[in-house]
Amino acid sequence: MNIKKEYEAFIPALQACVDQLQSGKGSERHGHAGLPFKDHDTWKITKACGLGFPVGQTQKKTFELLKWNDKKRQLNELVGAANYALMGILLLQEQIADAEPKQVTIRENGRVIRCGEEECKGENCSLYNLCEIRS
Repeated sequence: MNIKKEYEAFIPALQACVDQLQSGKGSERHGHAGLPFKDHDTWKITKACGLGFPVGQTQKKTFELLKWNDKKRQLNELVGAANYALMGILLLQEQIADAEPKQVTIRENGRVIRCGEEECKGENCSLYNLCEIRS
């Protein structure tokens, strides 16, 4: 990560977000310890429900933190809200990347040798009948 000196003040806040994701109560409660983030229920729900889920969770957490006088509890809740906002950012980044056209390379004989997909989609790929690598 390349952070300019004048923005280094954000590093502790960003670290708090990462720390909560890695070892917070959600990881314990939902049994995600050791699993890649994209295998967590919250990410699966975000993928299924769209941007409304992380935005709604962010709002809920920010409303809740205003009910408490305990600064540590407020901080913990605000970090959780930031993590849901980050999940929304991840979703949008993924959607933008998926919307970009994929590069397709075809041999002279018409067979696809590289389609630009990260993972082979097998029979679900629109280029399946031309694919030379299918298993």
